[in-house]
Amino acid sequence: MDEALGLGAEHELELPPNLRFEHARVSFAVGLLETAKASVTEYLTAAGREGEFYADALALLENVDRILDRRDAPECSPEPEPEGAACWKELTSHPGCYVWHPSYSLREIATWTGECPSGFAQGPGTLTWRWLDAEPYNVETEYEGNRRYGREHGVSSDI
Repeated sequence: MDEALGLGAEHELELPPNLRFEHARVSFAVGLLETAKASVTEYLTAAGREGEFYADALALLENVDRILDRRDAPECSPEPEPEGAACWKELTSHPGCYVWHPSYSLREIATWTGECPSGFAQGPGTLTWRWLDAEPYNVETEYEGNRRYGREHGVSSDI
C-alpha cells in the first residue's frame, strides 16, 4: 500500500480516497499510529461526509487520538515520589520501548520478548518483571500474552 501511495504521489495520480482509508486501517493494525492518523485524515479531507467509510474513519481517528493521548501519560520517574503510581516503564530489553505499569516501583525492571513498533510492547510475547532487591534473592514474574500499545490485551497467563 505504501508503494502504491508513493507511486501515486510521484506520478501525480488521483487515487481513490478509499485507498487512504484502507492504508489507515492497516497502519493502525500494525501499530503505526502517526501513519494511520495521517492517512485517515487525508481520507476524510478527500472523501468528506459523503465518503463510503466516513463514520468508520471518524471512529478510527478517535481511537488513534485516544491511544496517542494515553501514550503521552507520564513515564516512570527515577525519583521515589511516584512509588505505587501508574506510568510507562521503559523496557531494559528494548531501550525506547515502553510497557504500562499500573503500580510503579523503583526496584523493578521489565523485559519483553515480543515486537516493539511505535515505541510500545505489541503483539504476543512474554513480559518479565524482576524485583532487584527482593530478599533473599531476586524475584521474577513472567506473563505470557498479547500487548497492544504497551498494555495487556486479552488474557495473559503466568508462566
